[in-house]
Amino acid sequence: MANLSKKAEANRKNGRVNGISEDTKKAKKTAAKTEQADRAAEVRLANDVLHDGVKRFDYVKNVKYFIYAYIAVFVAVIACFAIFGAELAIEFKGGTILTYSYTGEVDGTDFANKASDELQTLDPVKFTEMGRINYTKGETFGDDKQTTISLSFSSNEGLAGDLIPELLAKLQSNYPDNNIKSFGVQDVNPSSGFSFFLKCLAAVALSFVLIIIYISIRFTKIGGLPAALFGLLALFIDIFIVFGVYVFAQFSFSSNFIAAALTILGYSINSTIVIYDRIRENKTLFGEKTDRRTLVNISSSQSLKRTLYTTGTSVMVLIVVVIMSYIYNVPSVMQFALPILAGMVSGFFTSQFISGPLWALWTTRKSVTHKTAEAK
Repeated sequence: MANLSKKAEANRKNGRVNGISEDTKKAKKTAAKTEQADRAAEVRLANDVLHDGVKRFDYVKNVKYFIYAYIAVFVAVIACFAIFGAELAIEFKGGTILTYSYTGEVDGTDFANKASDELQTLDPVKFTEMGRINYTKGETFGDDKQTTISLSFSSNEGLAGDLIPELLAKLQSNYPDNNIKSFGVQDVNPSSGFSFFLKCLAAVALSFVLIIIYISIRFTKIGGLPAALFGLLALFIDIFIVFGVYVFAQFSFSSNFIAAALTILGYSINSTIVIYDRIRENKTLFGEKTDRRTLVNISSSQSLKRTLYTTGTSVMVLIVVVIMSYIYNVPSVMQFALPILAGMVSGFFTSQFISGPLWALWTTRKSVTHKTAEAK
């Protein structure tokens, strides 16, 4: 009886062990099937087509063509800058701003040319090589609205007090039907103007630093610093495009340029962050071993419509603003809207087709180098 009891006890133990073994085997098989299904889904996402039947674009493979295109633009901008140069506005380099109110219609270019001729007649020594006079039109606020035109030109010493009424009299004689009146005179010191320019550049540089810190901290899971640096590269390209518009259009570099650059920083980095966020989510979904090229191609495709819609909406509004500022001859608005328009278009391409793919190439190369070093 004792032997039978021992045998029964042993059989029960073996049954439990065998049961546990069978459960473990089943769990392993289920896990393997799940992993295979996940990998199969990943392969379909990477190599087949999108949910709407459109063949997936290989962002990583084609990044070189976008880089070549931007290099060509860079060369053209630098060549144009070397040939034609660029001019700082009065608020940066110092000079004089004369503002007049008027009635009726006045052609801004003709008004600036006549003012330049009269100044050279009144003081040939001082104003012979004064350069071009820029103008901007506007309106005053309040109940008694007036149309104004502001003339700005470089000047180290400012405009002497006796020349101001003389110039006004000359302009009134040239435009007898427009009721020309002096609305204000402002002299900007060259040293203070240059100091203001340096402060504006410092603001842009500080924004670069803060962006690097923010992306490095937020996206540590996908490499942090490399993602931040490639996002910064995309921002630099976009700001250079804004600079190129100023050079090609021969706009004076004023506070409008700084405002446009900071605006583009916000728009462009937002699109880049959206794609990085999608890369981080897909890395969690597909696993750490998923190919970086696959991650970027999937994530960029998923973000394409969102980026296209948001950028397209803003671009359409800016196109209307540019057209209206051209029709009504408002250069101050044109000098702000046109560079932002170009920067937003560039921001779409850099965030969608450059920053992510370069991140993929860099991290893939770094991973291969690390594995090679470990093998040795």
